[in-house]
Amino acid sequence: MVTKELILDFFANHKDELREKYSLVKVGLFGSYAKGSETPQSDIDIYAEFEDKKFRNIAGAWNYFEEAFGTKIDLLYPHKNMRPSLKENIEHEVIYG
Repeated sequence: MVTKELILDFFANHKDELREKYSLVKVGLFGSYAKGSETPQSDIDIYAEFEDKKFRNIAGAWNYFEEAFGTKIDLLYPHKNMRPSLKENIEHEVIYG
């Protein structure tokens, strides 16, 4: 079973690989898993900061996380068109691994 601790440990243990393969400089958890209120139907909400926001990096990281955790994920990253209130809410609750 996937837990908050397992996800955060995964982020920490794969930091170098994620940077090298997908240009990921920071990755964290928000949403139900971060709050400890996940259910069997919950997806994993991931907040990621990319040095290079090319589609191949974002899509590659998305697929990598879904395969690693064996469940649906939502991957959000800061960008110029992101609603400021959404960014603020995520950054308030995100837990980095």
